Amino acid sequence: MKSGVGQTLGLMTYDDAASPPLFGAPAVIATDASHAVAWPSFTPDGNAVLFHAGDSFDTSGGSGVPHYADLRLADLADGNKVATLDALNAWSSSGAGATYLPYGAAEEAHSNYEPAVLPVAVGGYYWVVFTSRRCYGNTLAPGGTTTGGDNRWGSVVMGNEVPSIRKKLWIAALDVTAAAGKDRSHPAFYLPGQELEAGNMRAFAALEPCKANGVACESAADCCGGFCRPSGTSEAGVPSLTCVPKPSGCSHEDESCTVTADCCDAPAGYECLNSRCTRPTPG
Repeated sequence: MKSGVGQTLGLMTYDDAASPPLFGAPAVIATDASHAVAWPSFTPDGNAVLFHAGDSFDTSGGSGVPHYADLRLADLADGNKVATLDALNAWSSSGAGATYLPYGAAEEAHSNYEPAVLPVAVGGYYWVVFTSRRCYGNTLAPGGTTTGGDNRWGSVVMGNEVPSIRKKLWIAALDVTAAAGKDRSHPAFYLPGQELEAGNMRAFAALEPCKANGVACESAADCCGGFCRPSGTSEAGVPSLTCVPKPSGCSHEDESCTVTADCCDAPAGYECLNSRCTRPTPG
């Protein structure tokens, strides 16, 4: 939604029990008079929204045209306070305007766009995948080993747009919980397996279709019923896991829950987030 000269991010409640389903009135959760705000994505607990704030709604208005952005987080559980996510955006804590990226701010800063959050927590973190035009080692960089790695913005050749191969997907961790005012993000890493000679953008994180009871699983996140337990051992003595009906007792990590007390490790800080027992962010 647009508000005045800036762009505003709004949130509406949704009641799917009503017939027909009912949307509430929009409420402002973030506004920025200097930037376009776009690509909102909820954290799995629904308590925060990531978005990109830049001078365009996407990574570029056309090949060769610079457009800058960084990712932000609106904390719905803390009065919609907006955090700048300095670690993810590659800003150093040593001072404003300093970046830890090796080729410097002029070459790599403000190059982070279009976030999408993994729908489950893994290992005590939420995970966000986003588009970035930052350099990748000495492979996609000025003087790098891949032709075109020095071209951050792309170009137009004989009337045809040639996108930059620097547009790639990166991943960063976010602390599940964080103290007020603390940057809960961590430095990003390059998503492996991308074709170097082509650009990538606008990733969407999704889980595989869930598995029925009796089917092999790696974690409870794989199972439609929400429980993955040992069902035997392999010849090598490694436990084999299978999706099972809800067992008696408490729920382990990634297993289904209704409240935090359902989680076996609740005394150790585990929480029931988005109906799954989730470990706390490592200290």
